[in-house]
Amino acid sequence: MDDTDTNTQNALFTVAKTLSNTAVYARATGTMQQQPITEDFWEESVKQLNSGYLITLHTIKESWHHWERHSAGDEFIFVLSGNMDLLIQNDSTTRNRLSKGGFALLKRGAWHTVEVANPVEALFVTWGQSTEYREK
Repeated sequence: MDDTDTNTQNALFTVAKTLSNTAVYARATGTMQQQPITEDFWEESVKQLNSGYLITLHTIKESWHHWERHSAGDEFIFVLSGNMDLLIQNDSTTRNRLSKGGFALLKRGAWHTVEVANPVEALFVTWGQSTEYREK
């Protein structure tokens, strides 16, 4: 694959140079599908994903302005570079520092948000249905 190729695909495999503009949808049936992240991806495409996990790579440049939770499934967050504070809210709010190589397993229904001082790159594995948001 030369530098101009972004994806190589045939019946047996897909190879991509980056996950930054692509999500991988891991279905409960054991199959996986590449899903391009377009402008309407988070508003429209995600609503059509059910019974499976969405694998995405995010560069987080600023703290989130919202809380979110996933009522239908758990979430896995793995920090690839940088440091972030993961705030989890139940009866009270707990702040958890995640650094390169650190991860969190969030149980379904856990309200959470992210705060960063500098850019962070993290891999998210999220159940594809039922993400709810609320303002901070």
